[in-house]
Amino acid sequence: MFHSYIVYRGVCISIFGVALYRRIFCYNTYMTAHILYTLSNSAVTRLTPNGTHSGLDFTIQNVNESGYIYIGGNDTVSSTDYGFRILPNHSISFEIPGKDALYAIASANGMKAAVISMSLESQS
Repeated sequence: MFHSYIVYRGVCISIFGVALYRRIFCYNTYMTAHILYTLSNSAVTRLTPNGTHSGLDFTIQNVNESGYIYIGGNDTVSSTDYGFRILPNHSISFEIPGKDALYAIASANGMKAAVISMSLESQS
C-alpha cells in the first residue's frame, strides 16, 4: 500500500485531506526524500520529522567550503554541546529509530546542510 501526499502552502496533506505537519517535503513509509536546509548559528533546526515515523536511514552533508555543522539529539544542540561536528564538505549517516530526532546548528549563519532520508526496510 502506498501513501500519497501533496504540499499545499507549506503543509503536508494526505490524500484524505488531513494536514499532517508543516514541512517542505513529506515523509511516509515508502519514500526517499532530500532537502537543502539553510541553518542558523543561533536557532536550532529540527532535521527529522515531527512525531513518530517508521525509522529512517539519514545522511547529513556539510556542503560548505568552511565552517562546521553541529548535530545533536535534542533541541539544545550548540557549538559547545553537540553529538557530532561535521567538517566542511563531509557527511555523516545515521539509522534513526521511529521516535528519535536529530537537530542541527551551524557555526555561521546561513550555512547549508544537505539531507537525504530513506525509510528503513520493513519486514512483513
